Order: sequence, then structure tokens, then C-alpha cells
Amino acid sequence: MEWNANWIWDKSGEHPRNQWSCFRRTFTVSSEYESVILSISADTKYTVYINGEWIGSGPVRGWTTEWYYDQYELSGLKNGDNVIAVLVNHYGIGTMHYIEGRGGLLAQIDLYKKGVVVDQLITDENWKTANHDGFIKESIKMSNCLSWSEIYHAGLFYDDWEQSEFDDSSWGNAEGIGAIGTDPWKSLIPSDIPHLTNEPVFPKSVLSLKEVKPISQHFSIDLKPTFFSGDLDCNSGKIMQGFVVTEIHSKDDVEGIIYLTFDAHADAKWEFKLNGMEYKTQNGKYETVKLRKGINLLLGDVGGSFHEPRMNLSFDFPEKIELKAPFSMNDCQFLAFGPFYSDTRLQIGKAVNKPVPPVKEYLQMKEVSSLPGLESFKKWAKGIPNEHVCTDNVSFLSFFKKDIKTHSLGFQHQNMVLPNHSFTCVEPMENGDPEYLIDFGKEYLGHIEFEIEADKGTIFDFFLFESIHQDGRIEHTFSLNNSLRYIAKDGRQVFRSFIPRGFRYMLLTIRKCYTPCKIFRVKVDVTTFPTGNVGSFSSSDYLLNQVWEISKHTIRMCAQDTIIDCPAYEQALWTGDSYNISLMNYYAFGNYDLVRSCLRLIARSVYRSPLPVSHVPSGWQNVLTAWSILWMMACREYYRYTGDIEFIKEVYPELKLTVQRFKII
Repeated sequence: MEWNANWIWDKSGEHPRNQWSCFRRTFTVSSEYESVILSISADTKYTVYINGEWIGSGPVRGWTTEWYYDQYELSGLKNGDNVIAVLVNHYGIGTMHYIEGRGGLLAQIDLYKKGVVVDQLITDENWKTANHDGFIKESIKMSNCLSWSEIYHAGLFYDDWEQSEFDDSSWGNAEGIGAIGTDPWKSLIPSDIPHLTNEPVFPKSVLSLKEVKPISQHFSIDLKPTFFSGDLDCNSGKIMQGFVVTEIHSKDDVEGIIYLTFDAHADAKWEFKLNGMEYKTQNGKYETVKLRKGINLLLGDVGGSFHEPRMNLSFDFPEKIELKAPFSMNDCQFLAFGPFYSDTRLQIGKAVNKPVPPVKEYLQMKEVSSLPGLESFKKWAKGIPNEHVCTDNVSFLSFFKKDIKTHSLGFQHQNMVLPNHSFTCVEPMENGDPEYLIDFGKEYLGHIEFEIEADKGTIFDFFLFESIHQDGRIEHTFSLNNSLRYIAKDGRQVFRSFIPRGFRYMLLTIRKCYTPCKIFRVKVDVTTFPTGNVGSFSSSDYLLNQVWEISKHTIRMCAQDTIIDCPAYEQALWTGDSYNISLMNYYAFGNYDLVRSCLRLIARSVYRSPLPVSHVPSGWQNVLTAWSILWMMACREYYRYTGDIEFIKEVYPELKLTVQRFKII
């Protein structure tokens, strides 16, 4: 196609953190056309609507230098005014399937007659734009590998902004970035796979109803922007030395609980000092502490090596405590001291033997036990912005809670999972929040959708996980914040999450439930690569038949816009994992398009790394030499199954370069 559109963006900057931007453009259709094609892309992800109707989401993951765009055949345009509306979520930071580029939107609608474009709509400065205030930016990443967890406040933005009747005259105008070829998107290529499916799946059953009370206060502190300023990757091996400090203001002498937690992959100290008293803890363990009336000094040691440089502090005291940064700096709640040392150890196939130096100031500050002792370290102090502190971490509210009572589960509580017009009426509870445990029967990957009727301000917290032990214990993962918070507006409402999540079980907790509310349905719109059930297997052995069905389902859930390693935690295209899944896919589904796309993405990584990297395209640079060899083997297997010599010719330069570099290494 011939592009005439320009990349556009709003005033949020090149790398806005967890940005949700709305774009609209009204256009007029004056006669009948043979076909209408929408071509669209965005950085990072878009959701597009025509006259309020959802059309699709994308783009598929790719290298910034070869960015993908999608195409849709539009139908049902009105003779007269129509509107295209696009919601763009820009991450502002890398993940394991995205390398930070910059915020941007590109779209073009071509109207054809007799095979010729006779009318056109393009992105330019005439598009209207506004920040979507319903998405709360002070969120947490679902993991180092994934994007930000959604915290959505339905009462803070227009609920009809995608509709053609909406008045956008008060919105600002978009800003032009540049034409095709503008940095960082060197070239633009059409998606080489079909659009993913959208399959509604309802839960199997509601397993339990409990009354729970969460821990009273929690703070998830993103340390990366402070300790690794300007670093937009998601590389593991973040080594740092420093402290997070706050003053706890208490009205009385009081006893309570403190949890200090880090990412499960962290090699952290798990140490803190309260008024000079030292505590050594670990994830999942609480420490009983005593506060004195007035100011209490808390120092958290954040020295160590981190996958995700984030510190989580949770408090449970009879009354809420007040936190203030020492020295009254910038109205922040926390100060960072350091980094006294920081480094990112890239895992790109070369040994890193450099020891971590014992920095004198870091060791000296370990001895600080009072506010006067901080004065000599003031030059190292930086205020941690409040926008880097999340107090709506649904995972922690679901981890750290008190089970007050298990309630009987009448059948009306199953209505929320039935695909009909029934509903579950949720009554307020006397001492805590209603918490439902919902089982989808097997693991799925997709977009959560629910329909409710509630008062404004009622909170619906969804915490998602994969397994439950035989004794009923939930398998918590402190590195996966697989959650969604929805704050209701008044009345009946529907919400569909914009971010796909992998899970089997769902904890649905209704907070601030002061009057009865209704849950009409909860489901997941499963997203997966479209393919037919070409392969088949049947035997007289029931167990083998079950193994076949489980394996086939696993492959489907791991077939997304690339082959992924797992539906929940990483959702990453691991080079070695994809080799095995590709072979299984040939037998189960006989599909080659997705494998070819993955092999092509892996090939392009040799221009960023000494060898084909272990996962692509990723903001975490990592080389496993065996995985590089498996990519070459996968290319051979692909050719054996398909006979696609043209693809082998395409990737031959990268295959040859890989062999040459192995010789050098």
C-alpha cells in the first residue's frame, strides 16, 4: 500500500509512563464504495473503534526498526458522518516482548472504487486527542516481563467517547511526529499473521464465598526510575546499593505488623531498621513491631541484585499511620539514599566477573539509627515521586488479609458464571469484604469482561492465579501481580480489560460495598492464534486421550501473536521453548504461519546481539547459546515440514552470521 498518513501523538511526551491516550477523527462518506481498508499501528498498543463498535487491537510484537501494522476491512459505514476512535496505551518502559520506542499513532483509511483509492483519511494534526483519565497511572507492572496492571476508575472519563455523537470540541489537537520512516520506526511492514481470535469462555463454578479484611496500608515503590535514571529497558541483573527511608508518624505508642517484600527473583537483603532496631525478614513473612508516639524512622536496605527493582511495604496497625519523607522533601512519602553503586549486568553470552565494590557510604549508612544520623548523607537523598508509589496493589490486598468467615454458597452465587440473564446479588458484610473464588476449569489467556450493577465508588478487585494446593492454599507468586481493579460508576455497566492475562482461578473481592450490588456475568474473551483442529489422536487408553487434550489446549494458549512460553508470567517468545512448541504445533494443528513469523523475529536479533537472543523482541537482553543453536535447528525443522525454500533464503544471511560468530566466540 501507499502510505500518506503521518505519525501523531499528544502532549504526554516521548516516553510517558503507563499512558492512555484517546484519539478521534470524524470523516464523511458521501457515496457507496466497493471496499474500505483501515491500516493502523501504534506504539505501544492500540484499540480501535468505528462509530463506537470495537474493530480490533494490536499491533503484534516486533522490532522497532521493522514495526508492524494491521489492516481491517471496514463495513457498515454510514452515508454521512462517521468517526474513528483509537485508544493507545504506551508503556514508557520495556517488557519481555517490547523494546521502548516512543508514543505514537498511525492510521489511514482508504476508500476504493474499481480498485482505485478515491478517498482517504490519514492521521495528522486535525485529529482530536485527550488523556483517558479513567486509567490510574500510579499502577504496578504485572511483572518485570509484562505491562502495567489496569486500575480503572469508571467515573473519571466519558463513557461514550468512542461514539459518533460525542462532542470532542473541547479536546486538543494531535501533534505531528513525522512521515513513514521517522525514528524510531525505521520501516513499516504488514502483519504476517492473521488477527487473533476472540472466544468467550465462562467459568465452570464459584467455589467459595468468604468475608475477608485486607491489610490496612501498603506501598509498592518503583525504585528503577530513581536508582537507574533514564533506563527504559527491563534487563535483569540490576545491581544497586542504597536505602529507602521514611518517617512513620504515630499518634500513640502502638504495636502492629510490617511486611517487607521484593520480587521473588531478587537477591535482596530483606532487612530494615525501625528506630535503630534491626529486622531480617523474607517474602510472605510479617514482623511484629512497636511504634512510639511521634516520629519513627524506618530505613529499608535495597542493596542487592534485582529482576524488578521494586520494594513493597505493607503495614497493619490499629489505626492508619502517616508517612512523610525526612527533611520534608518535595511532599514525598519516601526518600531514596543512593545509589551508592548501580550497574546492569547484561546476560549476552559473555562472562561478567566484576565484583560489586563495598562502597564506604553505603556501609556507613547501615549504622544510621536516628534522624540526626541522616544529616551527613543528605547529599545522597532523592525524593521518590508519589507517582512511582502504588497504593492500589490488588495482589498484596489479596495476599495479606484476614479470613474472617466462610459463608454458605447458595446457588444464586453461581448465577454470575452462567451465560444467561440471571445475576448474583452481593450483600454488604458486617466486618469485611465479600471474596469469591471462581474456577474457570483450566488455564486460559484472554481479556476479562464483566457486567455489574453497583453504586459509584464500589471497588471490584480481580486477582488471578494458576493453581491451588490440595490443602486449599493458593500458589502465590510474589513476582506476578496478575490483577485488575475496577472502580464503579453508578448503575449498570460493562467493562472489558484491555490487557490479556493468563490464569485459571480468580479471586473477586468487592470493597466499599455499602449497599447490595449485582454481578450479571464474569467471563474471559480468550485470545489465541486462529487455527483449525487438523491433528487428531484417539486410543483405547483414557489417560493418553486426556494427555492429548491437555497438550493441545496448552499449545493453543501458548499460540498468540508469537509462540509464548507460558500464558501468565512472561508471555515471552523464548527461542528454545518455541522450538519444542513448534514441533508439537505441526502435529496438533499443522499450522506454519506462526512458526515462520517467530523464526523471522528471532533472526533479526543478530543485529542487536552477538548471537540470536533467548527471547525476542525484548527489552531484556539475554543470550543462551543452546537457544541460539535451537533456532538454527528450528529453521531446519520448518523447512523439513513445509518445503518453504524461500523462507530459508530469507534468513540465510542471519544463519550464516550466527555460525561465523560461534567460531569467533
